[in-house]
Amino acid sequence: MEATCYIILEEPDKTIELLADAKTPVLNENHILSMGYSMSGKPDKAKEILQIEIYQNFLNIMQSLTTLLQLEIADAQASKNIIDRINCLSETFHAPELHPATMLSAYLNVAAVFVLQNDTDNALAALQQYCDLAVGISYPISLHGDRFFDRIDEWLAELDLGVHAPRDDKTVRQGIIDGVAKNPVFSVLADHVKYRHIVEKLTSVLGG
Repeated sequence: MEATCYIILEEPDKTIELLADAKTPVLNENHILSMGYSMSGKPDKAKEILQIEIYQNFLNIMQSLTTLLQLEIADAQASKNIIDRINCLSETFHAPELHPATMLSAYLNVAAVFVLQNDTDNALAALQQYCDLAVGISYPISLHGDRFFDRIDEWLAELDLGVHAPRDDKTVRQGIIDGVAKNPVFSVLADHVKYRHIVEKLTSVLGG
């Protein structure tokens, strides 16, 4: 938490000082905890612990891949490899339905990378994915499980921020529109018919 605060305060040196030399190995304590519940005759609790662990790890991996993608803009092959893995994980975990906010962010970042690599066709394709997801989901966006993650809803409801976005629904919708329409990275696409159609669709459906 302290390291994250330093990032927000734009003091990266202090973040590095806190974390760079950390030698503590990553211990899967939840796996051990799950085994404990299982051995104690509480299999449902054991399953819940593991589902929560997998859910959190999935979101962390997607966030890390998106951040890594931003660092690999200059390397087209490395970028492609990362995008392939984002798409693979998205399909495996049904990410657009499970956690649309994560995929909206991913699609937007993928589109931006393609723009910076002068790959207009793929940039527009990623923006179309963003648009299709944005206009197809239910609002307000909320956290929830699915057929695989069928034991996490109670845990999600107990989170400090709850299952709904911390911003009001109108602000969320406008932010989704502005992510494309007012993003300076996409200004080079302004004359493309497909880009204009995407902006128009987002605006008409989300009420911008």
